[in-house]
Amino acid sequence: MKQCKKEGCYQNVFSNGFCCNHQYLRTDKKVNKKISYKSQKKSIQDFSFGFENQIDLFNWCWEKAKNEKGRVICQFTGIDITDLKETNMWYSCFAHVLPKGRYTYWKLNPENIRVVAPLFHQFVDQSTALQREKHPEWKYKEWISLVFEMKLKYQDFKKQNQLS
Repeated sequence: MKQCKKEGCYQNVFSNGFCCNHQYLRTDKKVNKKISYKSQKKSIQDFSFGFENQIDLFNWCWEKAKNEKGRVICQFTGIDITDLKETNMWYSCFAHVLPKGRYTYWKLNPENIRVVAPLFHQFVDQSTALQREKHPEWKYKEWISLVFEMKLKYQDFKKQNQLS
């Protein structure tokens, strides 16, 4: 068997006189290889909706959620959550209608955020139907229809932006 042309290398030749590890030393390679259409990278699109991060988005949503008295009321439970602004629970007041893990393009979309009571947020994310029966006055059906509506909008968004 032929050995690699690289001095000190005793591996078998792979192609054009060099082993697999020393293919970079070949001089016969074409310099200007054309990139095929399929391998060209798509241009990076900005889906930040004008926000740098989630905290900026949450602050904006909080201000928009205030009523004429400056109070923030959960639209699904009727609970006043204004006093949570200065606590660690404040971040739990923002529910993504479509989960940001599966619907990544809308992570910073303000249309996908609802300002809700932390317990309602927990219930829509993690509870069972039995647990939801403890609060029959809460508007779960409204939330479910909102999720369905947002999924349709998300599909349209992906089509418009030519996303897979």
